[in-house]
Amino acid sequence: MNHNNNDTALTPTGSKSIDPDLLFATSNPASRPPEKFRSPIICVLGHVDTGKTKLLDYIRKTHIQDNEAGGITQQIGATFVPPTAIHEQCKNVKTKTELKIPGLLIIDTPGHESFSNLRSRGSSLCDIAILVIDIMHGLEKQTIESLNLLKSRKTPFIVALNKIDRLYEWRSNVRKDVEDLINSQQSNTKHEFNTLKQKVIVQLAEQSINAALFYENPDPRTYISLVPTSAHTGDGMGNLINLITHFTQTLMAKRIHYQLDSLDATVLEVKAIPGLGTTIDVVLVNGKLREGDKIVLAGHDGPIITQIRALLVPQPLKELRVKSPYEELRVVYGSVGVKIAAHDLEKAVAGLNLYVTQNETELERLKTMCWNQFGSAMKAIKCSDKGVYVQASTLENLRKQRKEQNRHLAVFPCKLRILPNCIFNKRDPIVLGVHVDDGTIVSGTPLAVPSKELDLIGRVTTVEHDHKTVEQAKRGDEVCIKIEHCTSDAPKLFGRHFDSNDMLYSRVTRESIDIMKEHFRDDLEKSDWQLMIELKKIFNII
Repeated sequence: MNHNNNDTALTPTGSKSIDPDLLFATSNPASRPPEKFRSPIICVLGHVDTGKTKLLDYIRKTHIQDNEAGGITQQIGATFVPPTAIHEQCKNVKTKTELKIPGLLIIDTPGHESFSNLRSRGSSLCDIAILVIDIMHGLEKQTIESLNLLKSRKTPFIVALNKIDRLYEWRSNVRKDVEDLINSQQSNTKHEFNTLKQKVIVQLAEQSINAALFYENPDPRTYISLVPTSAHTGDGMGNLINLITHFTQTLMAKRIHYQLDSLDATVLEVKAIPGLGTTIDVVLVNGKLREGDKIVLAGHDGPIITQIRALLVPQPLKELRVKSPYEELRVVYGSVGVKIAAHDLEKAVAGLNLYVTQNETELERLKTMCWNQFGSAMKAIKCSDKGVYVQASTLENLRKQRKEQNRHLAVFPCKLRILPNCIFNKRDPIVLGVHVDDGTIVSGTPLAVPSKELDLIGRVTTVEHDHKTVEQAKRGDEVCIKIEHCTSDAPKLFGRHFDSNDMLYSRVTRESIDIMKEHFRDDLEKSDWQLMIELKKIFNII
């Protein structure tokens, strides 16, 4: 590698052709076109708990207190790292790279679906990836999945060998280049580092990947570079940013060359925003988007043709206290994350391309392309005879989801005594005061009067205490309930069909008892289950 020892060049050199849209340029870097290179787009991948989020957080925090507009900007779906922040991160690196790119665009969500989606176009949204590996654990299941994804997409990547601060007796120093820092450690620390590093290299070799420490790499084209880092202390972070900058500007210069006339945009997410309606989050890789452009994108019911009403990017840092969280721009240039407000976006499909059309002839061609892309995306969904798979971050989340889905079928056991001086409405809806003798009364509970052989008099729709609606009332509480008729029979009347001498019971069934056992067991006390046994006898439930 031929690194340049000059300080980072903050102003790239290149063509000086005048763009009329520059009349609308603001202090936001997204409103001005790059002169030669666009910002490389970086994805962060890795196993759970390897430090992906921590690594992103450390990169973001540089200049976070700075009042300059050049500070790190949180863009739509991505984090933009400007040249000043890159320079700050790399100031302690031995061999600095002259900066020619306008910044780095890091896709916020590690392993974002826009990266992994099968799309029928040659280039991937991601230019280069950072694969985070915990040096203490080596390659793990999701690390191997990420590796296979990178290999299938033929995406270049750098390995962040993270959590070096966990090495025994590690002495941190963010003011040192990580190579010098490792060499300055005690012999036992260096021995542990070399042992764990070699283990990772062997594991990568088992996955058919050659790897070496970045400062020992014989050929960056055939060997993957390992950068020892600590997202916790900041050790090696400057080397990581510097290597990405050098790698993209030299080995990937052709790929990140900015092309003003070549639009390349991908829809990341479709979101409903109060005050704006349905919007789309877009990563603009190349080209430019203008307010008023007619855009074409894939939708569930066919291609969507609409006009850009607003291009929204977050305010620069010095304007973060402004009430509006977004700055509206007339034109944006790649690479940038942008929120687009337009009509008819409710059925837009995320993960596919967005096009700008200039005339009717081109419109038909773009509509066909959208149809084909959507068809390919649907075919890429692999189906099996096992049905639908449900994924969640934890098993507990799935249990909560199932519990909520079955809540309307659950019937909590309760035994209510009518308060004779608290009868407010005798006909549908019946409103009266009750004392909870046993169990729990909740909204939605069906009630029966066994003493009058009334199997169902209605369903509780409201429970109030001191004129305030409450979710439930337990044994000993006195509350007001509203009972609404819920069957095809004639509504029951208080005073004619039942009176204050009758006890009200929740109408449980075999199905409701099974649901309570499976999903709401922890919500009931021992006395509630004893009441449930009593109700089973009253309603002859086996």
